[in-house]
Amino acid sequence: MAKQFETIALIGIGLIGSSIGREIKDKGLAGSVTISSAVKRR
Repeated sequence: MAKQFETIALIGIGLIGSSIGREIKDKGLAGSVTISSAVKRR
């Protein structure tokens, strides 16, 4: 499949988000996948 996007950003990378990101990379839909996740601070 052809690359659709240069970069894709995923926010809230849980189990579902990580699976989506992996598929995007594996299928070559984007040049890079950037992720962000909340961090609990004490």
